[in-house]
Amino acid sequence: MALNRTIDEMVDALRRVTDTQGTAALARHPDVDCFDYVNRGIAALDRKLKLLDAGQRFLNSTTITTTIGLEIYALPADFMHLISLGGPFNSVQRWLTKYEMNERPHLVDDNAGWTGEPMYYREQGENLSLLPVPQGVYTLTLWYSPIAIKLTTGQSYDTIARLDD
Repeated sequence: MALNRTIDEMVDALRRVTDTQGTAALARHPDVDCFDYVNRGIAALDRKLKLLDAGQRFLNSTTITTTIGLEIYALPADFMHLISLGGPFNSVQRWLTKYEMNERPHLVDDNAGWTGEPMYYREQGENLSLLPVPQGVYTLTLWYSPIAIKLTTGQSYDTIARLDD
């Protein structure tokens, strides 16, 4: 069961716990700073939980539809870590494998006899390289761990059994 709390509620709790209520404290610790402290705490908690099991609680997915002759595809804006990438090829579900840069020359070689189905991927900054370069239209599912959210006024966060303390 989710235990959602808004960032405003977390800032109020922060002020109570640290005894930073009142006019003088508000001047020393304005809301913008407190929001930053809470978001830093959420990011730290997010990192710790992902270290425990990145592929379970924090998991998003999106689809990538390939274009004939196109190697590079943009990753989602909230992308942090790739869990898996796969899709149906001739009615058979297949997972793509990460390639190393020393394998690239063979994967782009027109004389290697590739079928045009992408079999390998590599993250390249904010993009994803698929090799061999797709020679058909395929719908791939990208499962990934997203970056930590950054809350603003009114937004809430699942404090996961009150880990917001």
